Amino acid sequence: NLRGWAGVIAHSQEQSSFAPAGGLLAKDSKSSARSLCLRPELLHDEPDWFWHNESASLCEAASPGLGVAACCFGWADVAFLPVAAHAAFREGAAAFASVQCEVAIPTLLNWIARRGVARFGRVSCLGGSNVRLSAARGVGALCAHRIDLKYFAQRGGGGHQAQRARCSLSEAPQPSFPGEPAAPQVEADDGGACWFTLARVNLPNPPRQ
Repeated sequence: NLRGWAGVIAHSQEQSSFAPAGGLLAKDSKSSARSLCLRPELLHDEPDWFWHNESASLCEAASPGLGVAACCFGWADVAFLPVAAHAAFREGAAAFASVQCEVAIPTLLNWIARRGVARFGRVSCLGGSNVRLSAARGVGALCAHRIDLKYFAQRGGGGHQAQRARCSLSEAPQPSFPGEPAAPQVEADDGGACWFTLARVNLPNPPRQ
């Protein structure tokens, strides 16, 4: 819900970073683990999350060079980073390039906050990385994942399945990105939508973006 996110950002008292407060699958494979930050000496006894790909050890190893006081984990599929924090994030990202994103991103946002660059706010989102929600539950939520978007395509037809869309590459919107995009693909689904996808897009990294 981009309008909802815009409201959260606009009403923050100062420039702040935001990420979900929870959403990762917990060790019991049933519940959601809330985002948490721990001092390095406590990482290996943390009971709630998996710390995939040796991320606890890698975070602990990368922390001293930046003065990182705590390693964090959290749902990293969506986050907001204000322009004022971009330089610090680039600095930290270089040191944490080998650390799992669910650890690297919340750890760096917390580190940036402790440096006084931008506060780190955690927002409540429905669902999580391994959850499927009904579309009706996601309507009006600040953020929700995962939702079958065919629900919205079918609403205008009284709940009946929309006719399969006819798609062609010539009708698809062409990307306005700089660089050399890979060959695009267009695919119709049974919900009446045309999906335009690119395997990858090479983008430059201009300042302030």
